[in-house]
Amino acid sequence: MSSLLAFLLVLLSLQITTVNTLSIPQLKSQIASILPPRNGVGASAKVCSSILSLSSKLEDLNPTSNPATSNIELSSGSWKVEFSDAPPPSNGQLGPFVGLAIQKISTETQTYSNILSLPPIKVQLDASYTPLDSSRLKVTFETLEFRLLDKQIIKKSLPKGTTRIWCLTYVDSDTRIVRAGAAGGKVKGVESDQEEDAFFFYMSKHSNL
Repeated sequence: MSSLLAFLLVLLSLQITTVNTLSIPQLKSQIASILPPRNGVGASAKVCSSILSLSSKLEDLNPTSNPATSNIELSSGSWKVEFSDAPPPSNGQLGPFVGLAIQKISTETQTYSNILSLPPIKVQLDASYTPLDSSRLKVTFETLEFRLLDKQIIKKSLPKGTTRIWCLTYVDSDTRIVRAGAAGGKVKGVESDQEEDAFFFYMSKHSNL
């Protein structure tokens, strides 16, 4: 009886391992199949939970070591925010409207632009970044610009100390997952105790954005 029980436990363990071991392409495909419209704004709790769960498994398979240092070039380029649980405008929302949320990164100049495109309106947040360690960046927000019909309406400097921490938890040639938060930086001019991984971003790379 004990031998039979041991055999069944081993078999169950193998089955669980098989169920939980999905490849990177399989996980990406599953995530893509349930991505909601509007960058996740207004998505159901069930859909959000499923995306976060699958993304966590993808993060466990991150193929890129040192994504914030020696392999930072993989993050260079234009990235479309496919899903985020961050507040507006980082999630692409401006008032009742939701537009295209884009992150543009230059690893040569160590600069970053967060762009919300909602024609005829465009909002652009410019920043610089420095590596904290092999997988985290400190992002310092510098200016915020509003444009209407491609004409600059306002551009202002942000308060000193307006920073965020980016945790690069998954990076490859076409997909990025970033978890971000203030972590002591300022939010609306006030120091925040927000966790550094408070918000989640799932992004895909696009050469034409």
